[in-house]
Amino acid sequence: MKPTRILMCAVAAGAMAFVSHPAQAAVINNNLYVPLNFKATVSYVKNNKITKATITSKTILKYYDYAKGAQLAVGPGNQVFAISKTAVLGNLTTAGEFYFIPDDKIQAGTEYANGYNYTDAGTLAVDFYSNGDSDFPEDNDYALLLTGNYTYTESVSARKSGSYNKSSKFGSANLGGTGYDSDVSDVELPMSGNGSGSASGKLQAVP
Repeated sequence: MKPTRILMCAVAAGAMAFVSHPAQAAVINNNLYVPLNFKATVSYVKNNKITKATITSKTILKYYDYAKGAQLAVGPGNQVFAISKTAVLGNLTTAGEFYFIPDDKIQAGTEYANGYNYTDAGTLAVDFYSNGDSDFPEDNDYALLLTGNYTYTESVSARKSGSYNKSSKFGSANLGGTGYDSDVSDVELPMSGNGSGSASGKLQAVP
């Protein structure tokens, strides 16, 4: 049986260097949401010199006017959400803004009584359109189209007293593509980067 996966990746426009930060995973409605923490570096030309700027997950949350303490997270169906510690605040995927699409090519794992260990590797597409305009990326304030390779691991513990622990870990070292950042330029910008993240939480077993 192939388990349902929750992957973690980060999103930003420009040449990117992702970094992991400690972040508390949220279990909401018995689903594990994996926080997205990243720092992106955008390279562009200013005064005839290559200059750099940064964009982070906080930049995106601020762009959408989410309150302090909100986080970006990957949740059920690999959709991207804005969450608080206790609630889902918005779904950026159904809004047409943020798409996170893993395509596993190889898989391995071990199942045991009421639990499993699982790993896979494949390609990953991350598309972000701040204004929800996927047909014309240049018309968004921020837009990106990234692809690369990734690895993913997941484990679920044996059930105990009606609950179990679930953990997810993701890594991608070679994301690349193009995009737009209206803060620094009105032309298409090249991107490269890497990212990783992990989360764990206790879920209730469903009969």
